[in-house]
Amino acid sequence: MQSASRTVWRGISCALRLLKNRLIFLDGGKDDSYFLEHFVLLGNYVRDPDRFEAMDELFQEFLQQAGVAIPRESDFVEAQQGYQSMLDQAQAMRDEIANLEGQRETATQETGTRRQLPE
Repeated sequence: MQSASRTVWRGISCALRLLKNRLIFLDGGKDDSYFLEHFVLLGNYVRDPDRFEAMDELFQEFLQQAGVAIPRESDFVEAQQGYQSMLDQAQAMRDEIANLEGQRETATQETGTRRQLPE
């Protein structure tokens, strides 16, 4: 009888712990105030100064200055180089798009027409 009541109590205890978890009650899994209270939020955009890659690099530098040697695996280094290469290409494309848009705006102003130029 005593072991059965312990089993029931453990089941109730597990259910109560589950019900205390606010994550299961979040609408769509998103609640900024909850995440701000309980987690470290990092930026999602490439230009965010607090994006994950920047924070990871800062943490790695901190550990190196503290004398902790962190071996870098070749797969990680290769993936990081590929990522940086794609990031550089994307930035170059954005710069080219901004340049072309500027040229289009200048050409429109010089001709004085509001004619739609091909995009």
